[in-house]
Amino acid sequence: MSKKEKRTVESKSSFLTTNIIKIFFDFIKHILKDFEQTRSVNKIDKFSQEFSNLEHLVIKLDDKLQENRRMIESLKTQLLWEHLILFALIVTILIQILNG
Repeated sequence: MSKKEKRTVESKSSFLTTNIIKIFFDFIKHILKDFEQTRSVNKIDKFSQEFSNLEHLVIKLDDKLQENRRMIESLKTQLLWEHLILFALIVTILIQILNG
């Protein structure tokens, strides 16, 4: 083989090797980008899940708060009627004592 033929064979081999190496590193770079993107999406999904859990807990807390307010109003009304009945009984007793 002549020198010229050796150079063309070497240059073809060199060209092929460098391109294969470039393709390999591009492939690795894309895999890493995909991995980072997947991690990012997973973090967003995890945050979304935690946020929805918090939202659910806030809704449950609000429902309990409304229930407690209704119970307090009911107890206020009940206490008012008990006080009125007690007052009427005390007045009745006082009238009986004073007349008696």
